[in-house]
Amino acid sequence: MDAAFSWHHFAHAHNELLSGDKLGGYDAKAMAQANKQAALKAGEDA
Repeated sequence: MDAAFSWHHFAHAHNELLSGDKLGGYDAKAMAQANKQAALKAGEDA
């Protein structure tokens, strides 16, 4: 679990270095929309 947590934060640092954005272009609304679309594709109610 510690390794996964470390890689997760490494990915944030990598995104910030390459694009200046820690979240890879996503904000809270974009994340919510992506989750809703994924749920609809999986056949769940969003």
